[in-house]
Amino acid sequence: MQIYVCLASGRSVLVPTEAEAPVSELKLAAQECFGVAVQSLVSAAGEILQGTLAESGLKDGDTVTALVQPPRLFSARRAMAFALVRSDQTVVTWGHPMVGGSISDVKQLSNVQEVFSSDSSFAALKADGTVVAWGMPYSGGDCRKVERQLTEVRTVVASNSAFAALRKDGSVVTWGDAAKGAESQEVVTWGKMEYGGDSRSVSAALREEPLKLIVGTRNSFCALRRSGTVVTWGHDLTALDASCPVGLADVETVVPSDYAFAAVRADGTVVTWGDPEGGGDSSHVQEQLKDVQQIHASALAFAAVLGNGKVVTWGHPEWGGDSRHVQQKLKNVQQIQAARAAFAALADGALVTWGNPHWGGDSYHVHLESQVIDDGGIRNHPYKDASKPSASAESTKASRTVFTGCQRVHNCNQLG
Repeated sequence: MQIYVCLASGRSVLVPTEAEAPVSELKLAAQECFGVAVQSLVSAAGEILQGTLAESGLKDGDTVTALVQPPRLFSARRAMAFALVRSDQTVVTWGHPMVGGSISDVKQLSNVQEVFSSDSSFAALKADGTVVAWGMPYSGGDCRKVERQLTEVRTVVASNSAFAALRKDGSVVTWGDAAKGAESQEVVTWGKMEYGGDSRSVSAALREEPLKLIVGTRNSFCALRRSGTVVTWGHDLTALDASCPVGLADVETVVPSDYAFAAVRADGTVVTWGDPEGGGDSSHVQEQLKDVQQIHASALAFAAVLGNGKVVTWGHPEWGGDSRHVQQKLKNVQQIQAARAAFAALADGALVTWGNPHWGGDSYHVHLESQVIDDGGIRNHPYKDASKPSASAESTKASRTVFTGCQRVHNCNQLG
């Protein structure tokens, strides 16, 4: 059987396949033919396809639409750089060049599916299940010692200075600085008592009911219980009048900066506590913090995305707490990512950044779409003209048994 796969732009390919082939294989073939990341395939009836082609009800000659993955931002709370994966699965970075802001020396950084960030390094998971890393070598930016093991990787997890890759066979590969991990409903703490290492004073409260989440600043912890109440311990903030409000309830999630917490309640309002200069004081924007959908934190500031697509920020102004100069651009925000002292947002299809310019707050040179030089001109993608099958389509023919190659057609509208 043959299936027509179309993009919203009208470009399409004819993919030979078999009824029992999984939808994921058809999606991969479309990705290679179009040269863009495909988020999902949608039938003519508007349903997202899953399982096999036969289970999805597809027949020979049917047409499906490929939804292109939009650009995505990646970073970490204490990072000093950003990475953006474009729709064509290429990567662009900016920020401090020594800690991941430069990829000028990085090879094989294409067909990227996800990017993961430690404090000073990045790791990219590619479509073929391999991993490419860059940034500070000692904190995970160099994975050459385990490169041969980094195959058939399903996902990657980052700590402050290390990475762990989970492979399809269930094995784990780690690199970077020494990393540890554990999973338990029982809360066990250790380390400096005044920084949260001693939780004996709240041990009873931590056992009263199941926990949904535990997050930490640099000197305190906050546990969110299933009932929507919180338990905190660690650095004593009484002297600053910045302790967690008594009776805080109906909490959906808690987000930490380095020295403060922000709790989003079920009614979309926000409660903050902690060091006022690190985001613990949101009183001056409290009237704006309504219908909050999500919150992101840099080291000393917060950014909240509202239901109307606007953004509210507070905290240290030089660490992203002041976004007044870009507020006109922060409309219809689809995604926000925080780094150590800067924020990046995708709003109305444009990239907007603010905060420390050296650590990611300045993105003037970043293009959301890749630019390819061809015959003295610039166009968005090497196969934009769709005049002949791409090299990647030919490689599909050689490497796959189900898909024997994609044939390009001129326009989806001609398919009838």
